[in-house]
Amino acid sequence: MVSTSRYYFICNPASNSGRLEKRWPDIKAEIEKYIDPDQFEYVFTKEPLHAVELSSQLVDEDFTHVISVGGDGIANEVVNGIMNSSSDLTFGMIPAGTSNDAHITHHFPNDPFEALPILFEDHVKRFGIGKITGDFGDEPQYFLDHADTGLAALAARSAKYGTKLFKGEWRYTFYALKNLVRFNKNKGRVIIDGEEYEGDFAVIAAGFGEDMSGYHLWPDNSNRAAGDFGILLARGHSRFGLLKLMLAAENGNHIGREGVDYLRGKKLEIHLEDPWPYQSEGEIFTDGSKDVIIEHIPKALSIVTGPNNIVD
Repeated sequence: MVSTSRYYFICNPASNSGRLEKRWPDIKAEIEKYIDPDQFEYVFTKEPLHAVELSSQLVDEDFTHVISVGGDGIANEVVNGIMNSSSDLTFGMIPAGTSNDAHITHHFPNDPFEALPILFEDHVKRFGIGKITGDFGDEPQYFLDHADTGLAALAARSAKYGTKLFKGEWRYTFYALKNLVRFNKNKGRVIIDGEEYEGDFAVIAAGFGEDMSGYHLWPDNSNRAAGDFGILLARGHSRFGLLKLMLAAENGNHIGREGVDYLRGKKLEIHLEDPWPYQSEGEIFTDGSKDVIIEHIPKALSIVTGPNNIVD
Protein backbone atom coordinates (compact mmCIF):
# COMPACT_ATOMS: atom_id res chain seq x y z
CA MET A 1 0.00 0.00 0.00
CA VAL A 2 1.10 3.56 -0.76
CA SER A 3 1.47 5.43 2.52
CA THR A 4 2.31 9.03 1.61
CA SER A 5 0.41 9.80 -1.61
CA ARG A 6 -3.16 11.06 -1.85
CA TYR A 7 -5.07 10.85 -5.11
CA TYR A 8 -7.91 12.93 -6.52
CA PHE A 9 -9.71 11.23 -9.42
CA ILE A 10 -11.65 13.46 -11.82
CA CYS A 11 -13.99 11.30 -13.90
CA ASN A 12 -15.94 12.18 -17.02
CA PRO A 13 -19.17 10.14 -16.80
CA ALA A 14 -19.85 10.73 -20.51
CA SER A 15 -16.58 9.11 -21.60
CA ASN A 16 -16.80 6.22 -24.05
CA SER A 17 -20.39 7.13 -24.96
CA GLY A 18 -21.44 7.15 -21.30
CA ARG A 19 -19.99 3.77 -20.39
CA LEU A 20 -17.52 5.09 -17.81
CA GLU A 21 -20.16 5.90 -15.20
CA LYS A 22 -21.36 2.29 -15.37
CA ARG A 23 -17.80 0.92 -15.19
CA TRP A 24 -16.62 3.17 -12.36
CA PRO A 25 -17.67 0.90 -9.44
CA ASP A 26 -15.48 -1.88 -10.85
CA ILE A 27 -12.59 0.54 -11.48
CA LYS A 28 -12.95 1.95 -7.95
CA ALA A 29 -12.88 -1.55 -6.48
CA GLU A 30 -9.69 -2.24 -8.41
CA ILE A 31 -8.12 1.01 -7.15
CA GLU A 32 -8.78 -0.14 -3.58
CA LYS A 33 -6.53 -3.14 -4.20
CA TYR A 34 -3.61 -0.70 -4.49
CA ILE A 35 -4.43 2.10 -2.03
CA ASP A 36 -6.66 2.50 1.03
CA PRO A 37 -10.04 4.21 0.60
CA ASP A 38 -8.94 7.13 2.79
CA GLN A 39 -6.07 7.85 0.37
CA PHE A 40 -8.29 8.99 -2.48
CA GLU A 41 -11.39 10.93 -3.42
CA TYR A 42 -13.24 11.06 -6.69
CA VAL A 43 -15.70 13.34 -8.43
CA PHE A 44 -17.73 13.22 -11.64
CA THR A 45 -17.70 16.25 -13.90
CA LYS A 46 -21.04 17.90 -14.59
CA GLU A 47 -20.34 19.96 -17.70
CA PRO A 48 -17.58 20.91 -20.17
CA LEU A 49 -14.57 22.61 -18.50
CA HIS A 50 -15.68 21.47 -15.04
CA ALA A 51 -12.45 19.47 -14.73
CA VAL A 52 -10.43 22.65 -15.30
CA GLU A 53 -12.17 24.25 -12.33
CA LEU A 54 -11.85 21.17 -10.14
CA SER A 55 -8.14 20.62 -10.74
CA SER A 56 -7.28 24.30 -10.35
CA GLN A 57 -8.87 24.33 -6.88
CA LEU A 58 -6.59 21.60 -5.53
CA VAL A 59 -3.56 23.84 -5.11
CA ASP A 60 -4.14 24.29 -1.37
CA GLU A 61 -5.40 20.76 -0.68
CA ASP A 62 -3.33 17.86 0.64
CA PHE A 63 -3.48 15.77 -2.53
CA THR A 64 -0.25 14.77 -4.23
CA HIS A 65 -1.74 13.38 -7.46
CA VAL A 66 -4.68 14.37 -9.66
CA ILE A 67 -5.83 11.66 -12.06
CA SER A 68 -8.05 12.10 -15.10
CA VAL A 69 -10.41 9.20 -15.76
CA GLY A 70 -11.74 9.17 -19.31
CA GLY A 71 -10.35 10.12 -22.68
CA ASP A 72 -8.15 12.83 -24.13
CA GLY A 73 -10.68 15.60 -23.42
CA ILE A 74 -10.78 15.15 -19.64
CA ALA A 75 -6.99 14.75 -19.55
CA ASN A 76 -6.66 18.06 -21.41
CA GLU A 77 -8.95 19.85 -18.97
CA VAL A 78 -7.13 18.55 -15.90
CA VAL A 79 -3.73 19.56 -17.28
CA ASN A 80 -5.01 23.06 -18.02
CA GLY A 81 -6.33 23.35 -14.48
CA ILE A 82 -2.96 22.32 -13.04
CA MET A 83 -0.93 24.63 -15.28
CA ASN A 84 -3.13 27.70 -14.88
CA SER A 85 -3.12 27.36 -11.09
CA SER A 86 0.69 26.91 -10.89
CA SER A 87 0.12 23.75 -8.89
CA ASP A 88 2.89 21.21 -8.25
CA LEU A 89 0.50 18.25 -8.37
CA THR A 90 1.59 15.12 -10.20
CA PHE A 91 -0.70 14.29 -13.10
CA GLY A 92 -1.82 10.78 -14.03
CA MET A 93 -4.34 9.14 -16.37
CA ILE A 94 -6.71 6.20 -16.44
CA PRO A 95 -7.76 5.60 -20.06
CA ALA A 96 -11.51 5.13 -20.32
CA GLY A 97 -12.53 7.23 -23.31
CA THR A 98 -13.20 6.80 -26.99
CA SER A 99 -9.94 8.51 -27.87
CA ASN A 100 -6.90 7.84 -25.66
CA ASP A 101 -4.06 9.30 -27.74
CA ALA A 102 -2.37 11.05 -24.80
CA HIS A 103 -2.42 7.83 -22.79
CA ILE A 104 -0.75 5.89 -25.59
CA THR A 105 1.92 8.60 -25.96
CA HIS A 106 2.73 8.16 -22.26
CA HIS A 107 2.88 4.37 -22.53
CA PHE A 108 -0.43 3.51 -20.90
CA PRO A 109 -2.46 0.61 -22.31
CA ASN A 110 -5.98 1.37 -23.52
CA ASP A 111 -7.63 -0.81 -20.89
CA PRO A 112 -8.15 0.96 -17.52
CA PHE A 113 -7.53 -2.20 -15.50
CA GLU A 114 -4.22 -2.80 -17.27
CA ALA A 115 -3.27 0.84 -16.70
CA LEU A 116 -3.79 0.82 -12.93
CA PRO A 117 -0.60 -1.13 -12.05
CA ILE A 118 1.43 1.43 -14.02
CA LEU A 119 -0.35 4.31 -12.30
CA PHE A 120 0.43 3.01 -8.82
CA GLU A 121 4.00 2.01 -9.61
CA ASP A 122 4.31 5.81 -9.78
CA HIS A 123 7.04 6.26 -12.38
CA VAL A 124 7.04 10.06 -12.33
CA LYS A 125 9.03 12.18 -14.76
CA ARG A 126 9.03 15.82 -15.76
CA PHE A 127 7.78 16.19 -19.32
CA GLY A 128 7.50 19.03 -21.74
CA ILE A 129 4.02 20.04 -22.82
CA GLY A 130 2.59 22.39 -25.43
CA LYS A 131 1.53 25.95 -24.69
CA ILE A 132 -0.78 27.89 -27.01
CA THR A 133 -1.26 31.64 -27.00
CA GLY A 134 -2.81 34.00 -29.51
CA ASP A 135 -5.75 36.22 -30.36
CA PHE A 136 -8.30 33.96 -28.61
CA GLY A 137 -7.85 35.30 -25.07
CA ASP A 138 -5.47 36.21 -22.27
CA GLU A 139 -5.14 32.75 -20.72
CA PRO A 140 -2.95 30.19 -22.52
CA GLN A 141 -4.12 26.74 -23.52
CA TYR A 142 -1.93 23.72 -22.73
CA PHE A 143 -1.80 20.27 -24.29
CA LEU A 144 -0.26 16.90 -23.54
CA ASP A 145 -0.37 15.31 -26.95
CA HIS A 146 -1.49 17.35 -29.95
CA ALA A 147 -3.00 20.57 -31.22
CA ASP A 148 -4.12 21.59 -34.68
CA THR A 149 -6.19 23.79 -36.95
CA GLY A 150 -7.77 23.27 -40.36
CA LEU A 151 -9.90 20.41 -41.60
CA ALA A 152 -9.40 18.28 -38.47
CA ALA A 153 -10.38 21.10 -36.12
CA LEU A 154 -13.41 21.95 -38.28
CA ALA A 155 -14.48 18.32 -37.99
CA ALA A 156 -13.99 18.38 -34.22
CA ARG A 157 -16.07 21.55 -33.92
CA SER A 158 -18.89 20.03 -35.98
CA ALA A 159 -18.75 16.85 -33.89
CA LYS A 160 -19.05 18.91 -30.72
CA TYR A 161 -22.32 20.55 -31.79
CA GLY A 162 -23.68 17.98 -34.24
CA THR A 163 -25.82 14.86 -34.06
CA LYS A 164 -24.99 12.12 -31.56
CA LEU A 165 -25.90 9.42 -34.08
CA PHE A 166 -22.26 8.52 -34.72
CA LYS A 167 -19.99 7.41 -31.90
CA GLY A 168 -16.25 7.23 -31.34
CA GLU A 169 -13.73 7.83 -34.10
CA TRP A 170 -16.41 7.18 -36.75
CA ARG A 171 -18.05 10.39 -35.55
CA TYR A 172 -14.86 12.34 -36.22
CA THR A 173 -14.44 10.80 -39.70
CA PHE A 174 -18.09 11.50 -40.58
CA TYR A 175 -17.72 15.20 -39.79
CA ALA A 176 -14.36 15.42 -41.54
CA LEU A 177 -16.02 14.14 -44.71
CA LYS A 178 -19.00 16.43 -44.21
CA ASN A 179 -16.74 19.48 -43.84
CA LEU A 180 -14.66 18.41 -46.81
CA VAL A 181 -17.60 18.92 -49.20
CA ARG A 182 -17.47 22.71 -48.71
CA PHE A 183 -13.94 23.02 -47.40
CA ASN A 184 -11.84 26.02 -48.42
CA LYS A 185 -8.12 26.19 -47.79
CA ASN A 186 -6.76 29.12 -45.81
CA LYS A 187 -3.95 31.28 -47.12
CA GLY A 188 -1.31 32.10 -44.56
CA ARG A 189 2.19 31.86 -43.15
CA VAL A 190 3.61 29.32 -40.72
CA ILE A 191 6.94 30.04 -39.05
CA ILE A 192 8.72 27.07 -37.45
CA ASP A 193 11.76 27.99 -35.36
CA GLY A 194 12.33 30.99 -37.61
CA GLU A 195 11.82 29.23 -40.97
CA GLU A 196 8.79 30.41 -42.92
CA TYR A 197 6.30 28.36 -44.96
CA GLU A 198 3.60 30.00 -47.09
CA GLY A 199 0.64 28.61 -48.95
CA ASP A 200 -3.00 27.58 -48.97
CA PHE A 201 -3.20 25.41 -45.86
CA ALA A 202 -5.61 22.57 -45.14
CA VAL A 203 -4.05 21.17 -41.95
CA ILE A 204 -1.53 22.58 -39.48
CA ALA A 205 -0.83 20.18 -36.61
CA ALA A 206 1.75 19.69 -33.86
CA GLY A 207 2.05 16.59 -31.70
CA PHE A 208 4.18 14.67 -29.22
CA GLY A 209 2.84 11.25 -30.20
CA GLU A 210 2.07 9.41 -33.41
CA ASP A 211 -1.74 9.34 -33.61
CA MET A 212 -4.69 11.70 -33.64
CA SER A 213 -8.28 10.45 -33.60
CA GLY A 214 -7.56 7.28 -35.49
CA TYR A 215 -5.10 8.77 -37.97
CA HIS A 216 -1.39 7.89 -37.91
CA LEU A 217 -0.47 11.52 -38.44
CA TRP A 218 3.12 11.57 -37.15
CA PRO A 219 4.78 8.17 -37.81
CA ASP A 220 7.79 7.36 -35.60
CA ASN A 221 7.21 10.51 -33.55
CA SER A 222 7.70 8.75 -30.21
CA ASN A 223 11.08 10.00 -29.01
CA ARG A 224 10.22 12.53 -26.30
CA ALA A 225 13.94 13.08 -25.72
CA ALA A 226 13.99 15.24 -28.85
CA GLY A 227 12.47 18.15 -26.91
CA ASP A 228 10.24 19.33 -29.74
CA PHE A 229 7.07 18.56 -31.71
CA GLY A 230 6.36 16.58 -34.79
CA ILE A 231 4.72 19.11 -37.13
CA LEU A 232 2.51 18.36 -40.12
CA LEU A 233 1.59 20.89 -42.79
CA ALA A 234 -0.79 20.04 -45.63
CA ARG A 235 -1.20 22.70 -48.30
CA GLY A 236 -2.28 23.17 -51.89
CA HIS A 237 -4.59 20.15 -52.13
CA SER A 238 -7.93 19.96 -53.90
CA ARG A 239 -10.89 18.52 -51.99
CA PHE A 240 -10.41 15.22 -53.78
CA GLY A 241 -6.70 15.36 -52.98
CA LEU A 242 -7.54 15.87 -49.30
CA LEU A 243 -9.87 12.87 -49.37
CA LYS A 244 -7.06 10.69 -50.69
CA LEU A 245 -4.76 12.18 -48.06
CA MET A 246 -7.23 11.30 -45.29
CA LEU A 247 -7.40 7.70 -46.46
CA ALA A 248 -3.61 7.49 -46.64
CA ALA A 249 -3.18 9.05 -43.18
CA GLU A 250 -5.00 6.18 -41.47
CA ASN A 251 -1.82 4.13 -41.88
CA GLY A 252 0.72 6.96 -42.08
CA ASN A 253 1.04 6.69 -45.86
CA HIS A 254 0.52 10.43 -46.37
CA ILE A 255 4.14 11.17 -45.51
CA GLY A 256 6.24 12.02 -48.56
CA ARG A 257 3.28 13.01 -50.73
CA GLU A 258 3.24 16.28 -52.60
CA GLY A 259 2.01 19.15 -50.47
CA VAL A 260 2.74 17.38 -47.17
CA ASP A 261 5.57 18.60 -44.94
CA TYR A 262 6.56 16.50 -41.94
CA LEU A 263 8.85 18.71 -39.84
CA ARG A 264 10.17 19.19 -36.31
CA GLY A 265 10.26 22.32 -34.21
CA LYS A 266 9.94 23.92 -30.79
CA LYS A 267 7.93 26.99 -31.77
CA LEU A 268 5.18 27.22 -34.35
CA GLU A 269 3.76 30.63 -35.32
CA ILE A 270 0.57 30.59 -37.38
CA HIS A 271 -0.77 33.62 -39.27
CA LEU A 272 -3.89 33.03 -41.37
CA GLU A 273 -6.01 35.27 -43.60
CA ASP A 274 -9.28 33.89 -42.28
CA PRO A 275 -10.13 32.73 -38.74
CA TRP A 276 -10.18 28.97 -38.11
CA PRO A 277 -11.10 26.89 -35.06
CA TYR A 278 -8.28 25.31 -33.05
CA GLN A 279 -8.36 22.16 -30.97
CA SER A 280 -6.08 20.50 -28.46
CA GLU A 281 -6.68 16.83 -27.61
CA GLY A 282 -9.96 17.10 -29.51
CA GLU A 283 -11.22 20.02 -27.41
CA ILE A 284 -12.09 23.22 -29.30
CA PHE A 285 -10.62 26.16 -27.38
CA THR A 286 -11.32 28.85 -29.99
CA ASP A 287 -13.94 28.87 -32.72
CA GLY A 288 -12.03 31.37 -34.81
CA SER A 289 -8.46 32.65 -34.59
CA LYS A 290 -5.97 34.00 -37.11
CA ASP A 291 -2.79 34.45 -35.11
CA VAL A 292 -1.65 31.66 -32.80
CA ILE A 293 1.68 30.54 -31.31
CA ILE A 294 2.29 26.93 -30.28
CA GLU A 295 5.47 26.34 -28.30
CA HIS A 296 7.18 23.54 -26.45
CA ILE A 297 7.66 24.17 -22.72
CA PRO A 298 10.35 21.77 -21.43
CA LYS A 299 9.95 19.84 -18.17
CA ALA A 300 6.75 21.68 -17.36
CA LEU A 301 4.68 18.96 -15.69
CA SER A 302 5.25 15.93 -13.47
CA ILE A 303 3.46 13.00 -15.11
CA VAL A 304 3.02 9.38 -14.09
CA THR A 305 4.17 7.47 -17.15
CA GLY A 306 5.18 4.06 -18.34
CA PRO A 307 8.61 3.00 -16.98
CA ASN A 308 10.24 2.96 -20.43
CA ASN A 309 8.95 6.35 -21.60
CA ILE A 310 11.83 8.67 -22.48
CA VAL A 311 11.69 12.15 -21.00
CA ASP A 312 12.44 15.27 -23.05
